[in-house]
Amino acid sequence: MVPFSIPLKSGEYELSIWVDQWALPGVGLPDPKVYRVRKSAVDVGVIQLPTMDGNISGTLLSSDDKPLGEIEVWCWNDRGGWASDTTDKDGKYSLTVGIGSWEVGYTIPWNPDGSAKPFIQGSPKRVRITDSAQSKTVDFIVKSAGNTIEGIVLDSNNNPISNLDGWVYVKEYIEQDDETPLDEYFENYVADTWVDPSGRFSFPTASGTYLVGIWLPGESGYSAPADLTYRVDDSGELFAVSDSGEDSNKTRIEIVLNEVNSTLVGNFRKGTNNIKTFTGEVYAMRLDAQGWSSTNIKSDGSYKMKLPTGEWMIEYYVMEDSANTGYQPYPDKSSYITIEDGENTLNLIFQRWPLCPCH
Repeated sequence: MVPFSIPLKSGEYELSIWVDQWALPGVGLPDPKVYRVRKSAVDVGVIQLPTMDGNISGTLLSSDDKPLGEIEVWCWNDRGGWASDTTDKDGKYSLTVGIGSWEVGYTIPWNPDGSAKPFIQGSPKRVRITDSAQSKTVDFIVKSAGNTIEGIVLDSNNNPISNLDGWVYVKEYIEQDDETPLDEYFENYVADTWVDPSGRFSFPTASGTYLVGIWLPGESGYSAPADLTYRVDDSGELFAVSDSGEDSNKTRIEIVLNEVNSTLVGNFRKGTNNIKTFTGEVYAMRLDAQGWSSTNIKSDGSYKMKLPTGEWMIEYYVMEDSANTGYQPYPDKSSYITIEDGENTLNLIFQRWPLCPCH
């Protein structure tokens, strides 16, 4: 047994356990439990980790019926369960799992020289294990990529952006209907690739319709646009798909970034005094999921970051408190702010740890 103790404020908490599947293979996750914390310590007793006896296995084949070895196959569920295996020379894999619904997928690796392998990343599949020792078979046919698409990242004046630390991703386009719940749709990433120092990128693909977007580091100074829709026909020709449904032939994908001119500034405070004894980071996540950013907390207890206009959620994490002041390393609640043009201010107030432990 491994004892543990967690300091908490009074209130209701859900206690869950994460297990390293590499260190403890075949061990599952117990169901989360809710506890009410008052002024005294709460003893949660001995937490028993269940054994996983179920199995998901299958084979990965290319579209021309050849086995694919050295491919990672993985599965996960919404309770935090995870398992993975690497296919053998015959393309076979085997995963040990517990009871529940599992999402099973695979990851196409890069070649040693950094280039992508000529295959299209397929969608995950869902399977349900209902008995502790049940076995299910999940096979995959991996589509070969017959074309390479070129692209470039431009600024608002249509000039290539050099030395941009960004990644371009490609998702399978899926037409949504009114009857299927949103959580039934997979965001299937079929390719991703880095933007080279000249602002260019390329990736292998096959015929189909795709959404193309870009991940940017928090301090890039640019805002990422909404995903662009492109279609590749059977001959490898590229077309941009507009909202009106009229496709226009293109020689390359063009991602245009707008420079960010609005900022968020603030101080970490106790009352009206800045706190200057710790290091950490401030995180910003846009509520429409179209952007994120982070910045270091300065030695004077202040922070500053560029953020595009819109609705944002702000959080922080303290990495080191040199004065051991007893402040929580993260907030009880996220802060929300509407970023407008120019400078925006949000001061953050620390909370101290309570004295009540749970063990």
